[in-house]
Amino acid sequence: MPAKGKSKVSAAQRAKIAAGTVAGKTRKQIARETGLHPDTVGRAAIDHRTVTIIQGWKNRQRRQIDQALDLTLKSLLKDLRSRDSDLNRDARRDVMRLATIGDPPLYRVADQGGNAGDGVTYEELISEIRRLRLRATEAS
Repeated sequence: MPAKGKSKVSAAQRAKIAAGTVAGKTRKQIARETGLHPDTVGRAAIDHRTVTIIQGWKNRQRRQIDQALDLTLKSLLKDLRSRDSDLNRDARRDVMRLATIGDPPLYRVADQGGNAGDGVTYEELISEIRRLRLRATEAS
């Protein structure tokens, strides 16, 4: 085992990390398969070389991904129209997940005491500022 901080991730290990990441495996699972430390796997998973491998796979499978997404959307639309309340509820949740893919996470703005639990998101804050500005222009 190399000295701390000196391990190199081989091309084969990088490919296994990319495959494990796409498969939804945890860092620990990938680490067991590759013989690397979980922290090394975590760093390698976000490394630009690994991301490039994953992006290449996605680009080669773009047509199939688009077809799968089309089928998913058709299924969700059918479930949204369903009278089954469980199907309808799950479809609404899944539509919201699909609609926000790629959006940045909504971080809470902390109050003056540093408590972010009861704060507002940046999106809510901006929406409120816009509403107040609109009300001010309508009043004048």
